[in-house]
Amino acid sequence: MRIKAPDLRVGDVMRMRRKVRGWSIRQAADRAGVSHTTWSRIERGERSADNRFIIAEIARALEIPIAELTGQPAQPSDPLTARAQGYSQAIVQALVETDLDDDPVTSISPIDHLRAETELLINLFHDKCDYIGLGQRLPGVLRALHAMANSNDREEALRLTVRATHMALLTLRSIGRPAETWLAAERCRRAAEQLEDPVLLTIAGHDRAYAAFACGTYARGATLAANHLAEAGNHLDSLGGYEAYGQLLLTTAYGYIAVGRSEDSEELIREAERVAKLTGETGLRSRTGELVVPLHFGPTNVKFWRISAYADGEQEHRAVRLALETTPDAIQSMNWKGGFYQDLGKAMARVGRSSDSLMMLLSAERIAPLRTRSSPIVRETARSLAEHGKFSDRRRILALCERLGLSVE
Repeated sequence: MRIKAPDLRVGDVMRMRRKVRGWSIRQAADRAGVSHTTWSRIERGERSADNRFIIAEIARALEIPIAELTGQPAQPSDPLTARAQGYSQAIVQALVETDLDDDPVTSISPIDHLRAETELLINLFHDKCDYIGLGQRLPGVLRALHAMANSNDREEALRLTVRATHMALLTLRSIGRPAETWLAAERCRRAAEQLEDPVLLTIAGHDRAYAAFACGTYARGATLAANHLAEAGNHLDSLGGYEAYGQLLLTTAYGYIAVGRSEDSEELIREAERVAKLTGETGLRSRTGELVVPLHFGPTNVKFWRISAYADGEQEHRAVRLALETTPDAIQSMNWKGGFYQDLGKAMARVGRSSDSLMMLLSAERIAPLRTRSSPIVRETARSLAEHGKFSDRRRILALCERLGLSVE
């Protein structure tokens, strides 16, 4: 099976942009810090472009945004996913309008209503993977909290703002708007700074690093995360302190893998494993049972991050082995489980297990359909399956590609 025009693969964009600049494959590959054979194989479609670290280096070398290289946001064929992506601009506009230095653009809502709405946002993301519901509600909640931050309930409004902007960041990344995640992270940081809450500042630091990763700037993300680690370790007994510290360890470790600091990364992941033994599976709430920003930190989440790091760090066999030893249902977040199956599907495709890869991608789609259909990584893995998968899987591969917005022949 071959991908039809006008569906441009990452390799097609690489070739066009490289030729515009007048570079040979070797020159372009040297700029990216990858071998010329790797660059050539991706250009020719012999290797799938589903490694986040390599994609980031290629985009940097070509001096284009990652979104341009990967074709984000993806254009799925199903109307629900397209509708969810359509709400992303409304979320971005609300973030632009809710600078804490500016006057509010809406009236104040009852604080009890905003508490309930913010918790609903969390449930829509983690339990339902419902980006349409998030897109409908997030802009109004962000504006109402902005108005509330100028009232007597300012402190609680700011705490809720940290949660709401965190959800905005996750939603924008999940529906293919990586660059805009930075704005959400900055709004989160500003609210945490005004509260001077050390745990919320740790979460804001994590969010900035996560947004940097989304933009492909892994070295910057690792630095941002590492800068908060020492201070985060001083506030473990605060509400959510262990969870925030543990998640920051994982974020820093992932960034270190991307920049080649594998030994430092392994040390941080081992520390995260130690912390996870203390917290257990925390879900939406902290180990004390109180609602904080939901990180779902715990032993299973540590394994999820290890698998993702292995899959993107050219250690696909290790990713597959660990994933097969992991019980994803131990974590409450349907969204995180969808990401687990996406990473496992990608790793299985890379080790030649195409039928198993297809099963994992279909599992990811069943659990988190909108996230899966919006993912450029899933699209690239599906392209690989379309061209190199087994003939016996052809019908299901064709159907998946159609739902992802890919035309195949």
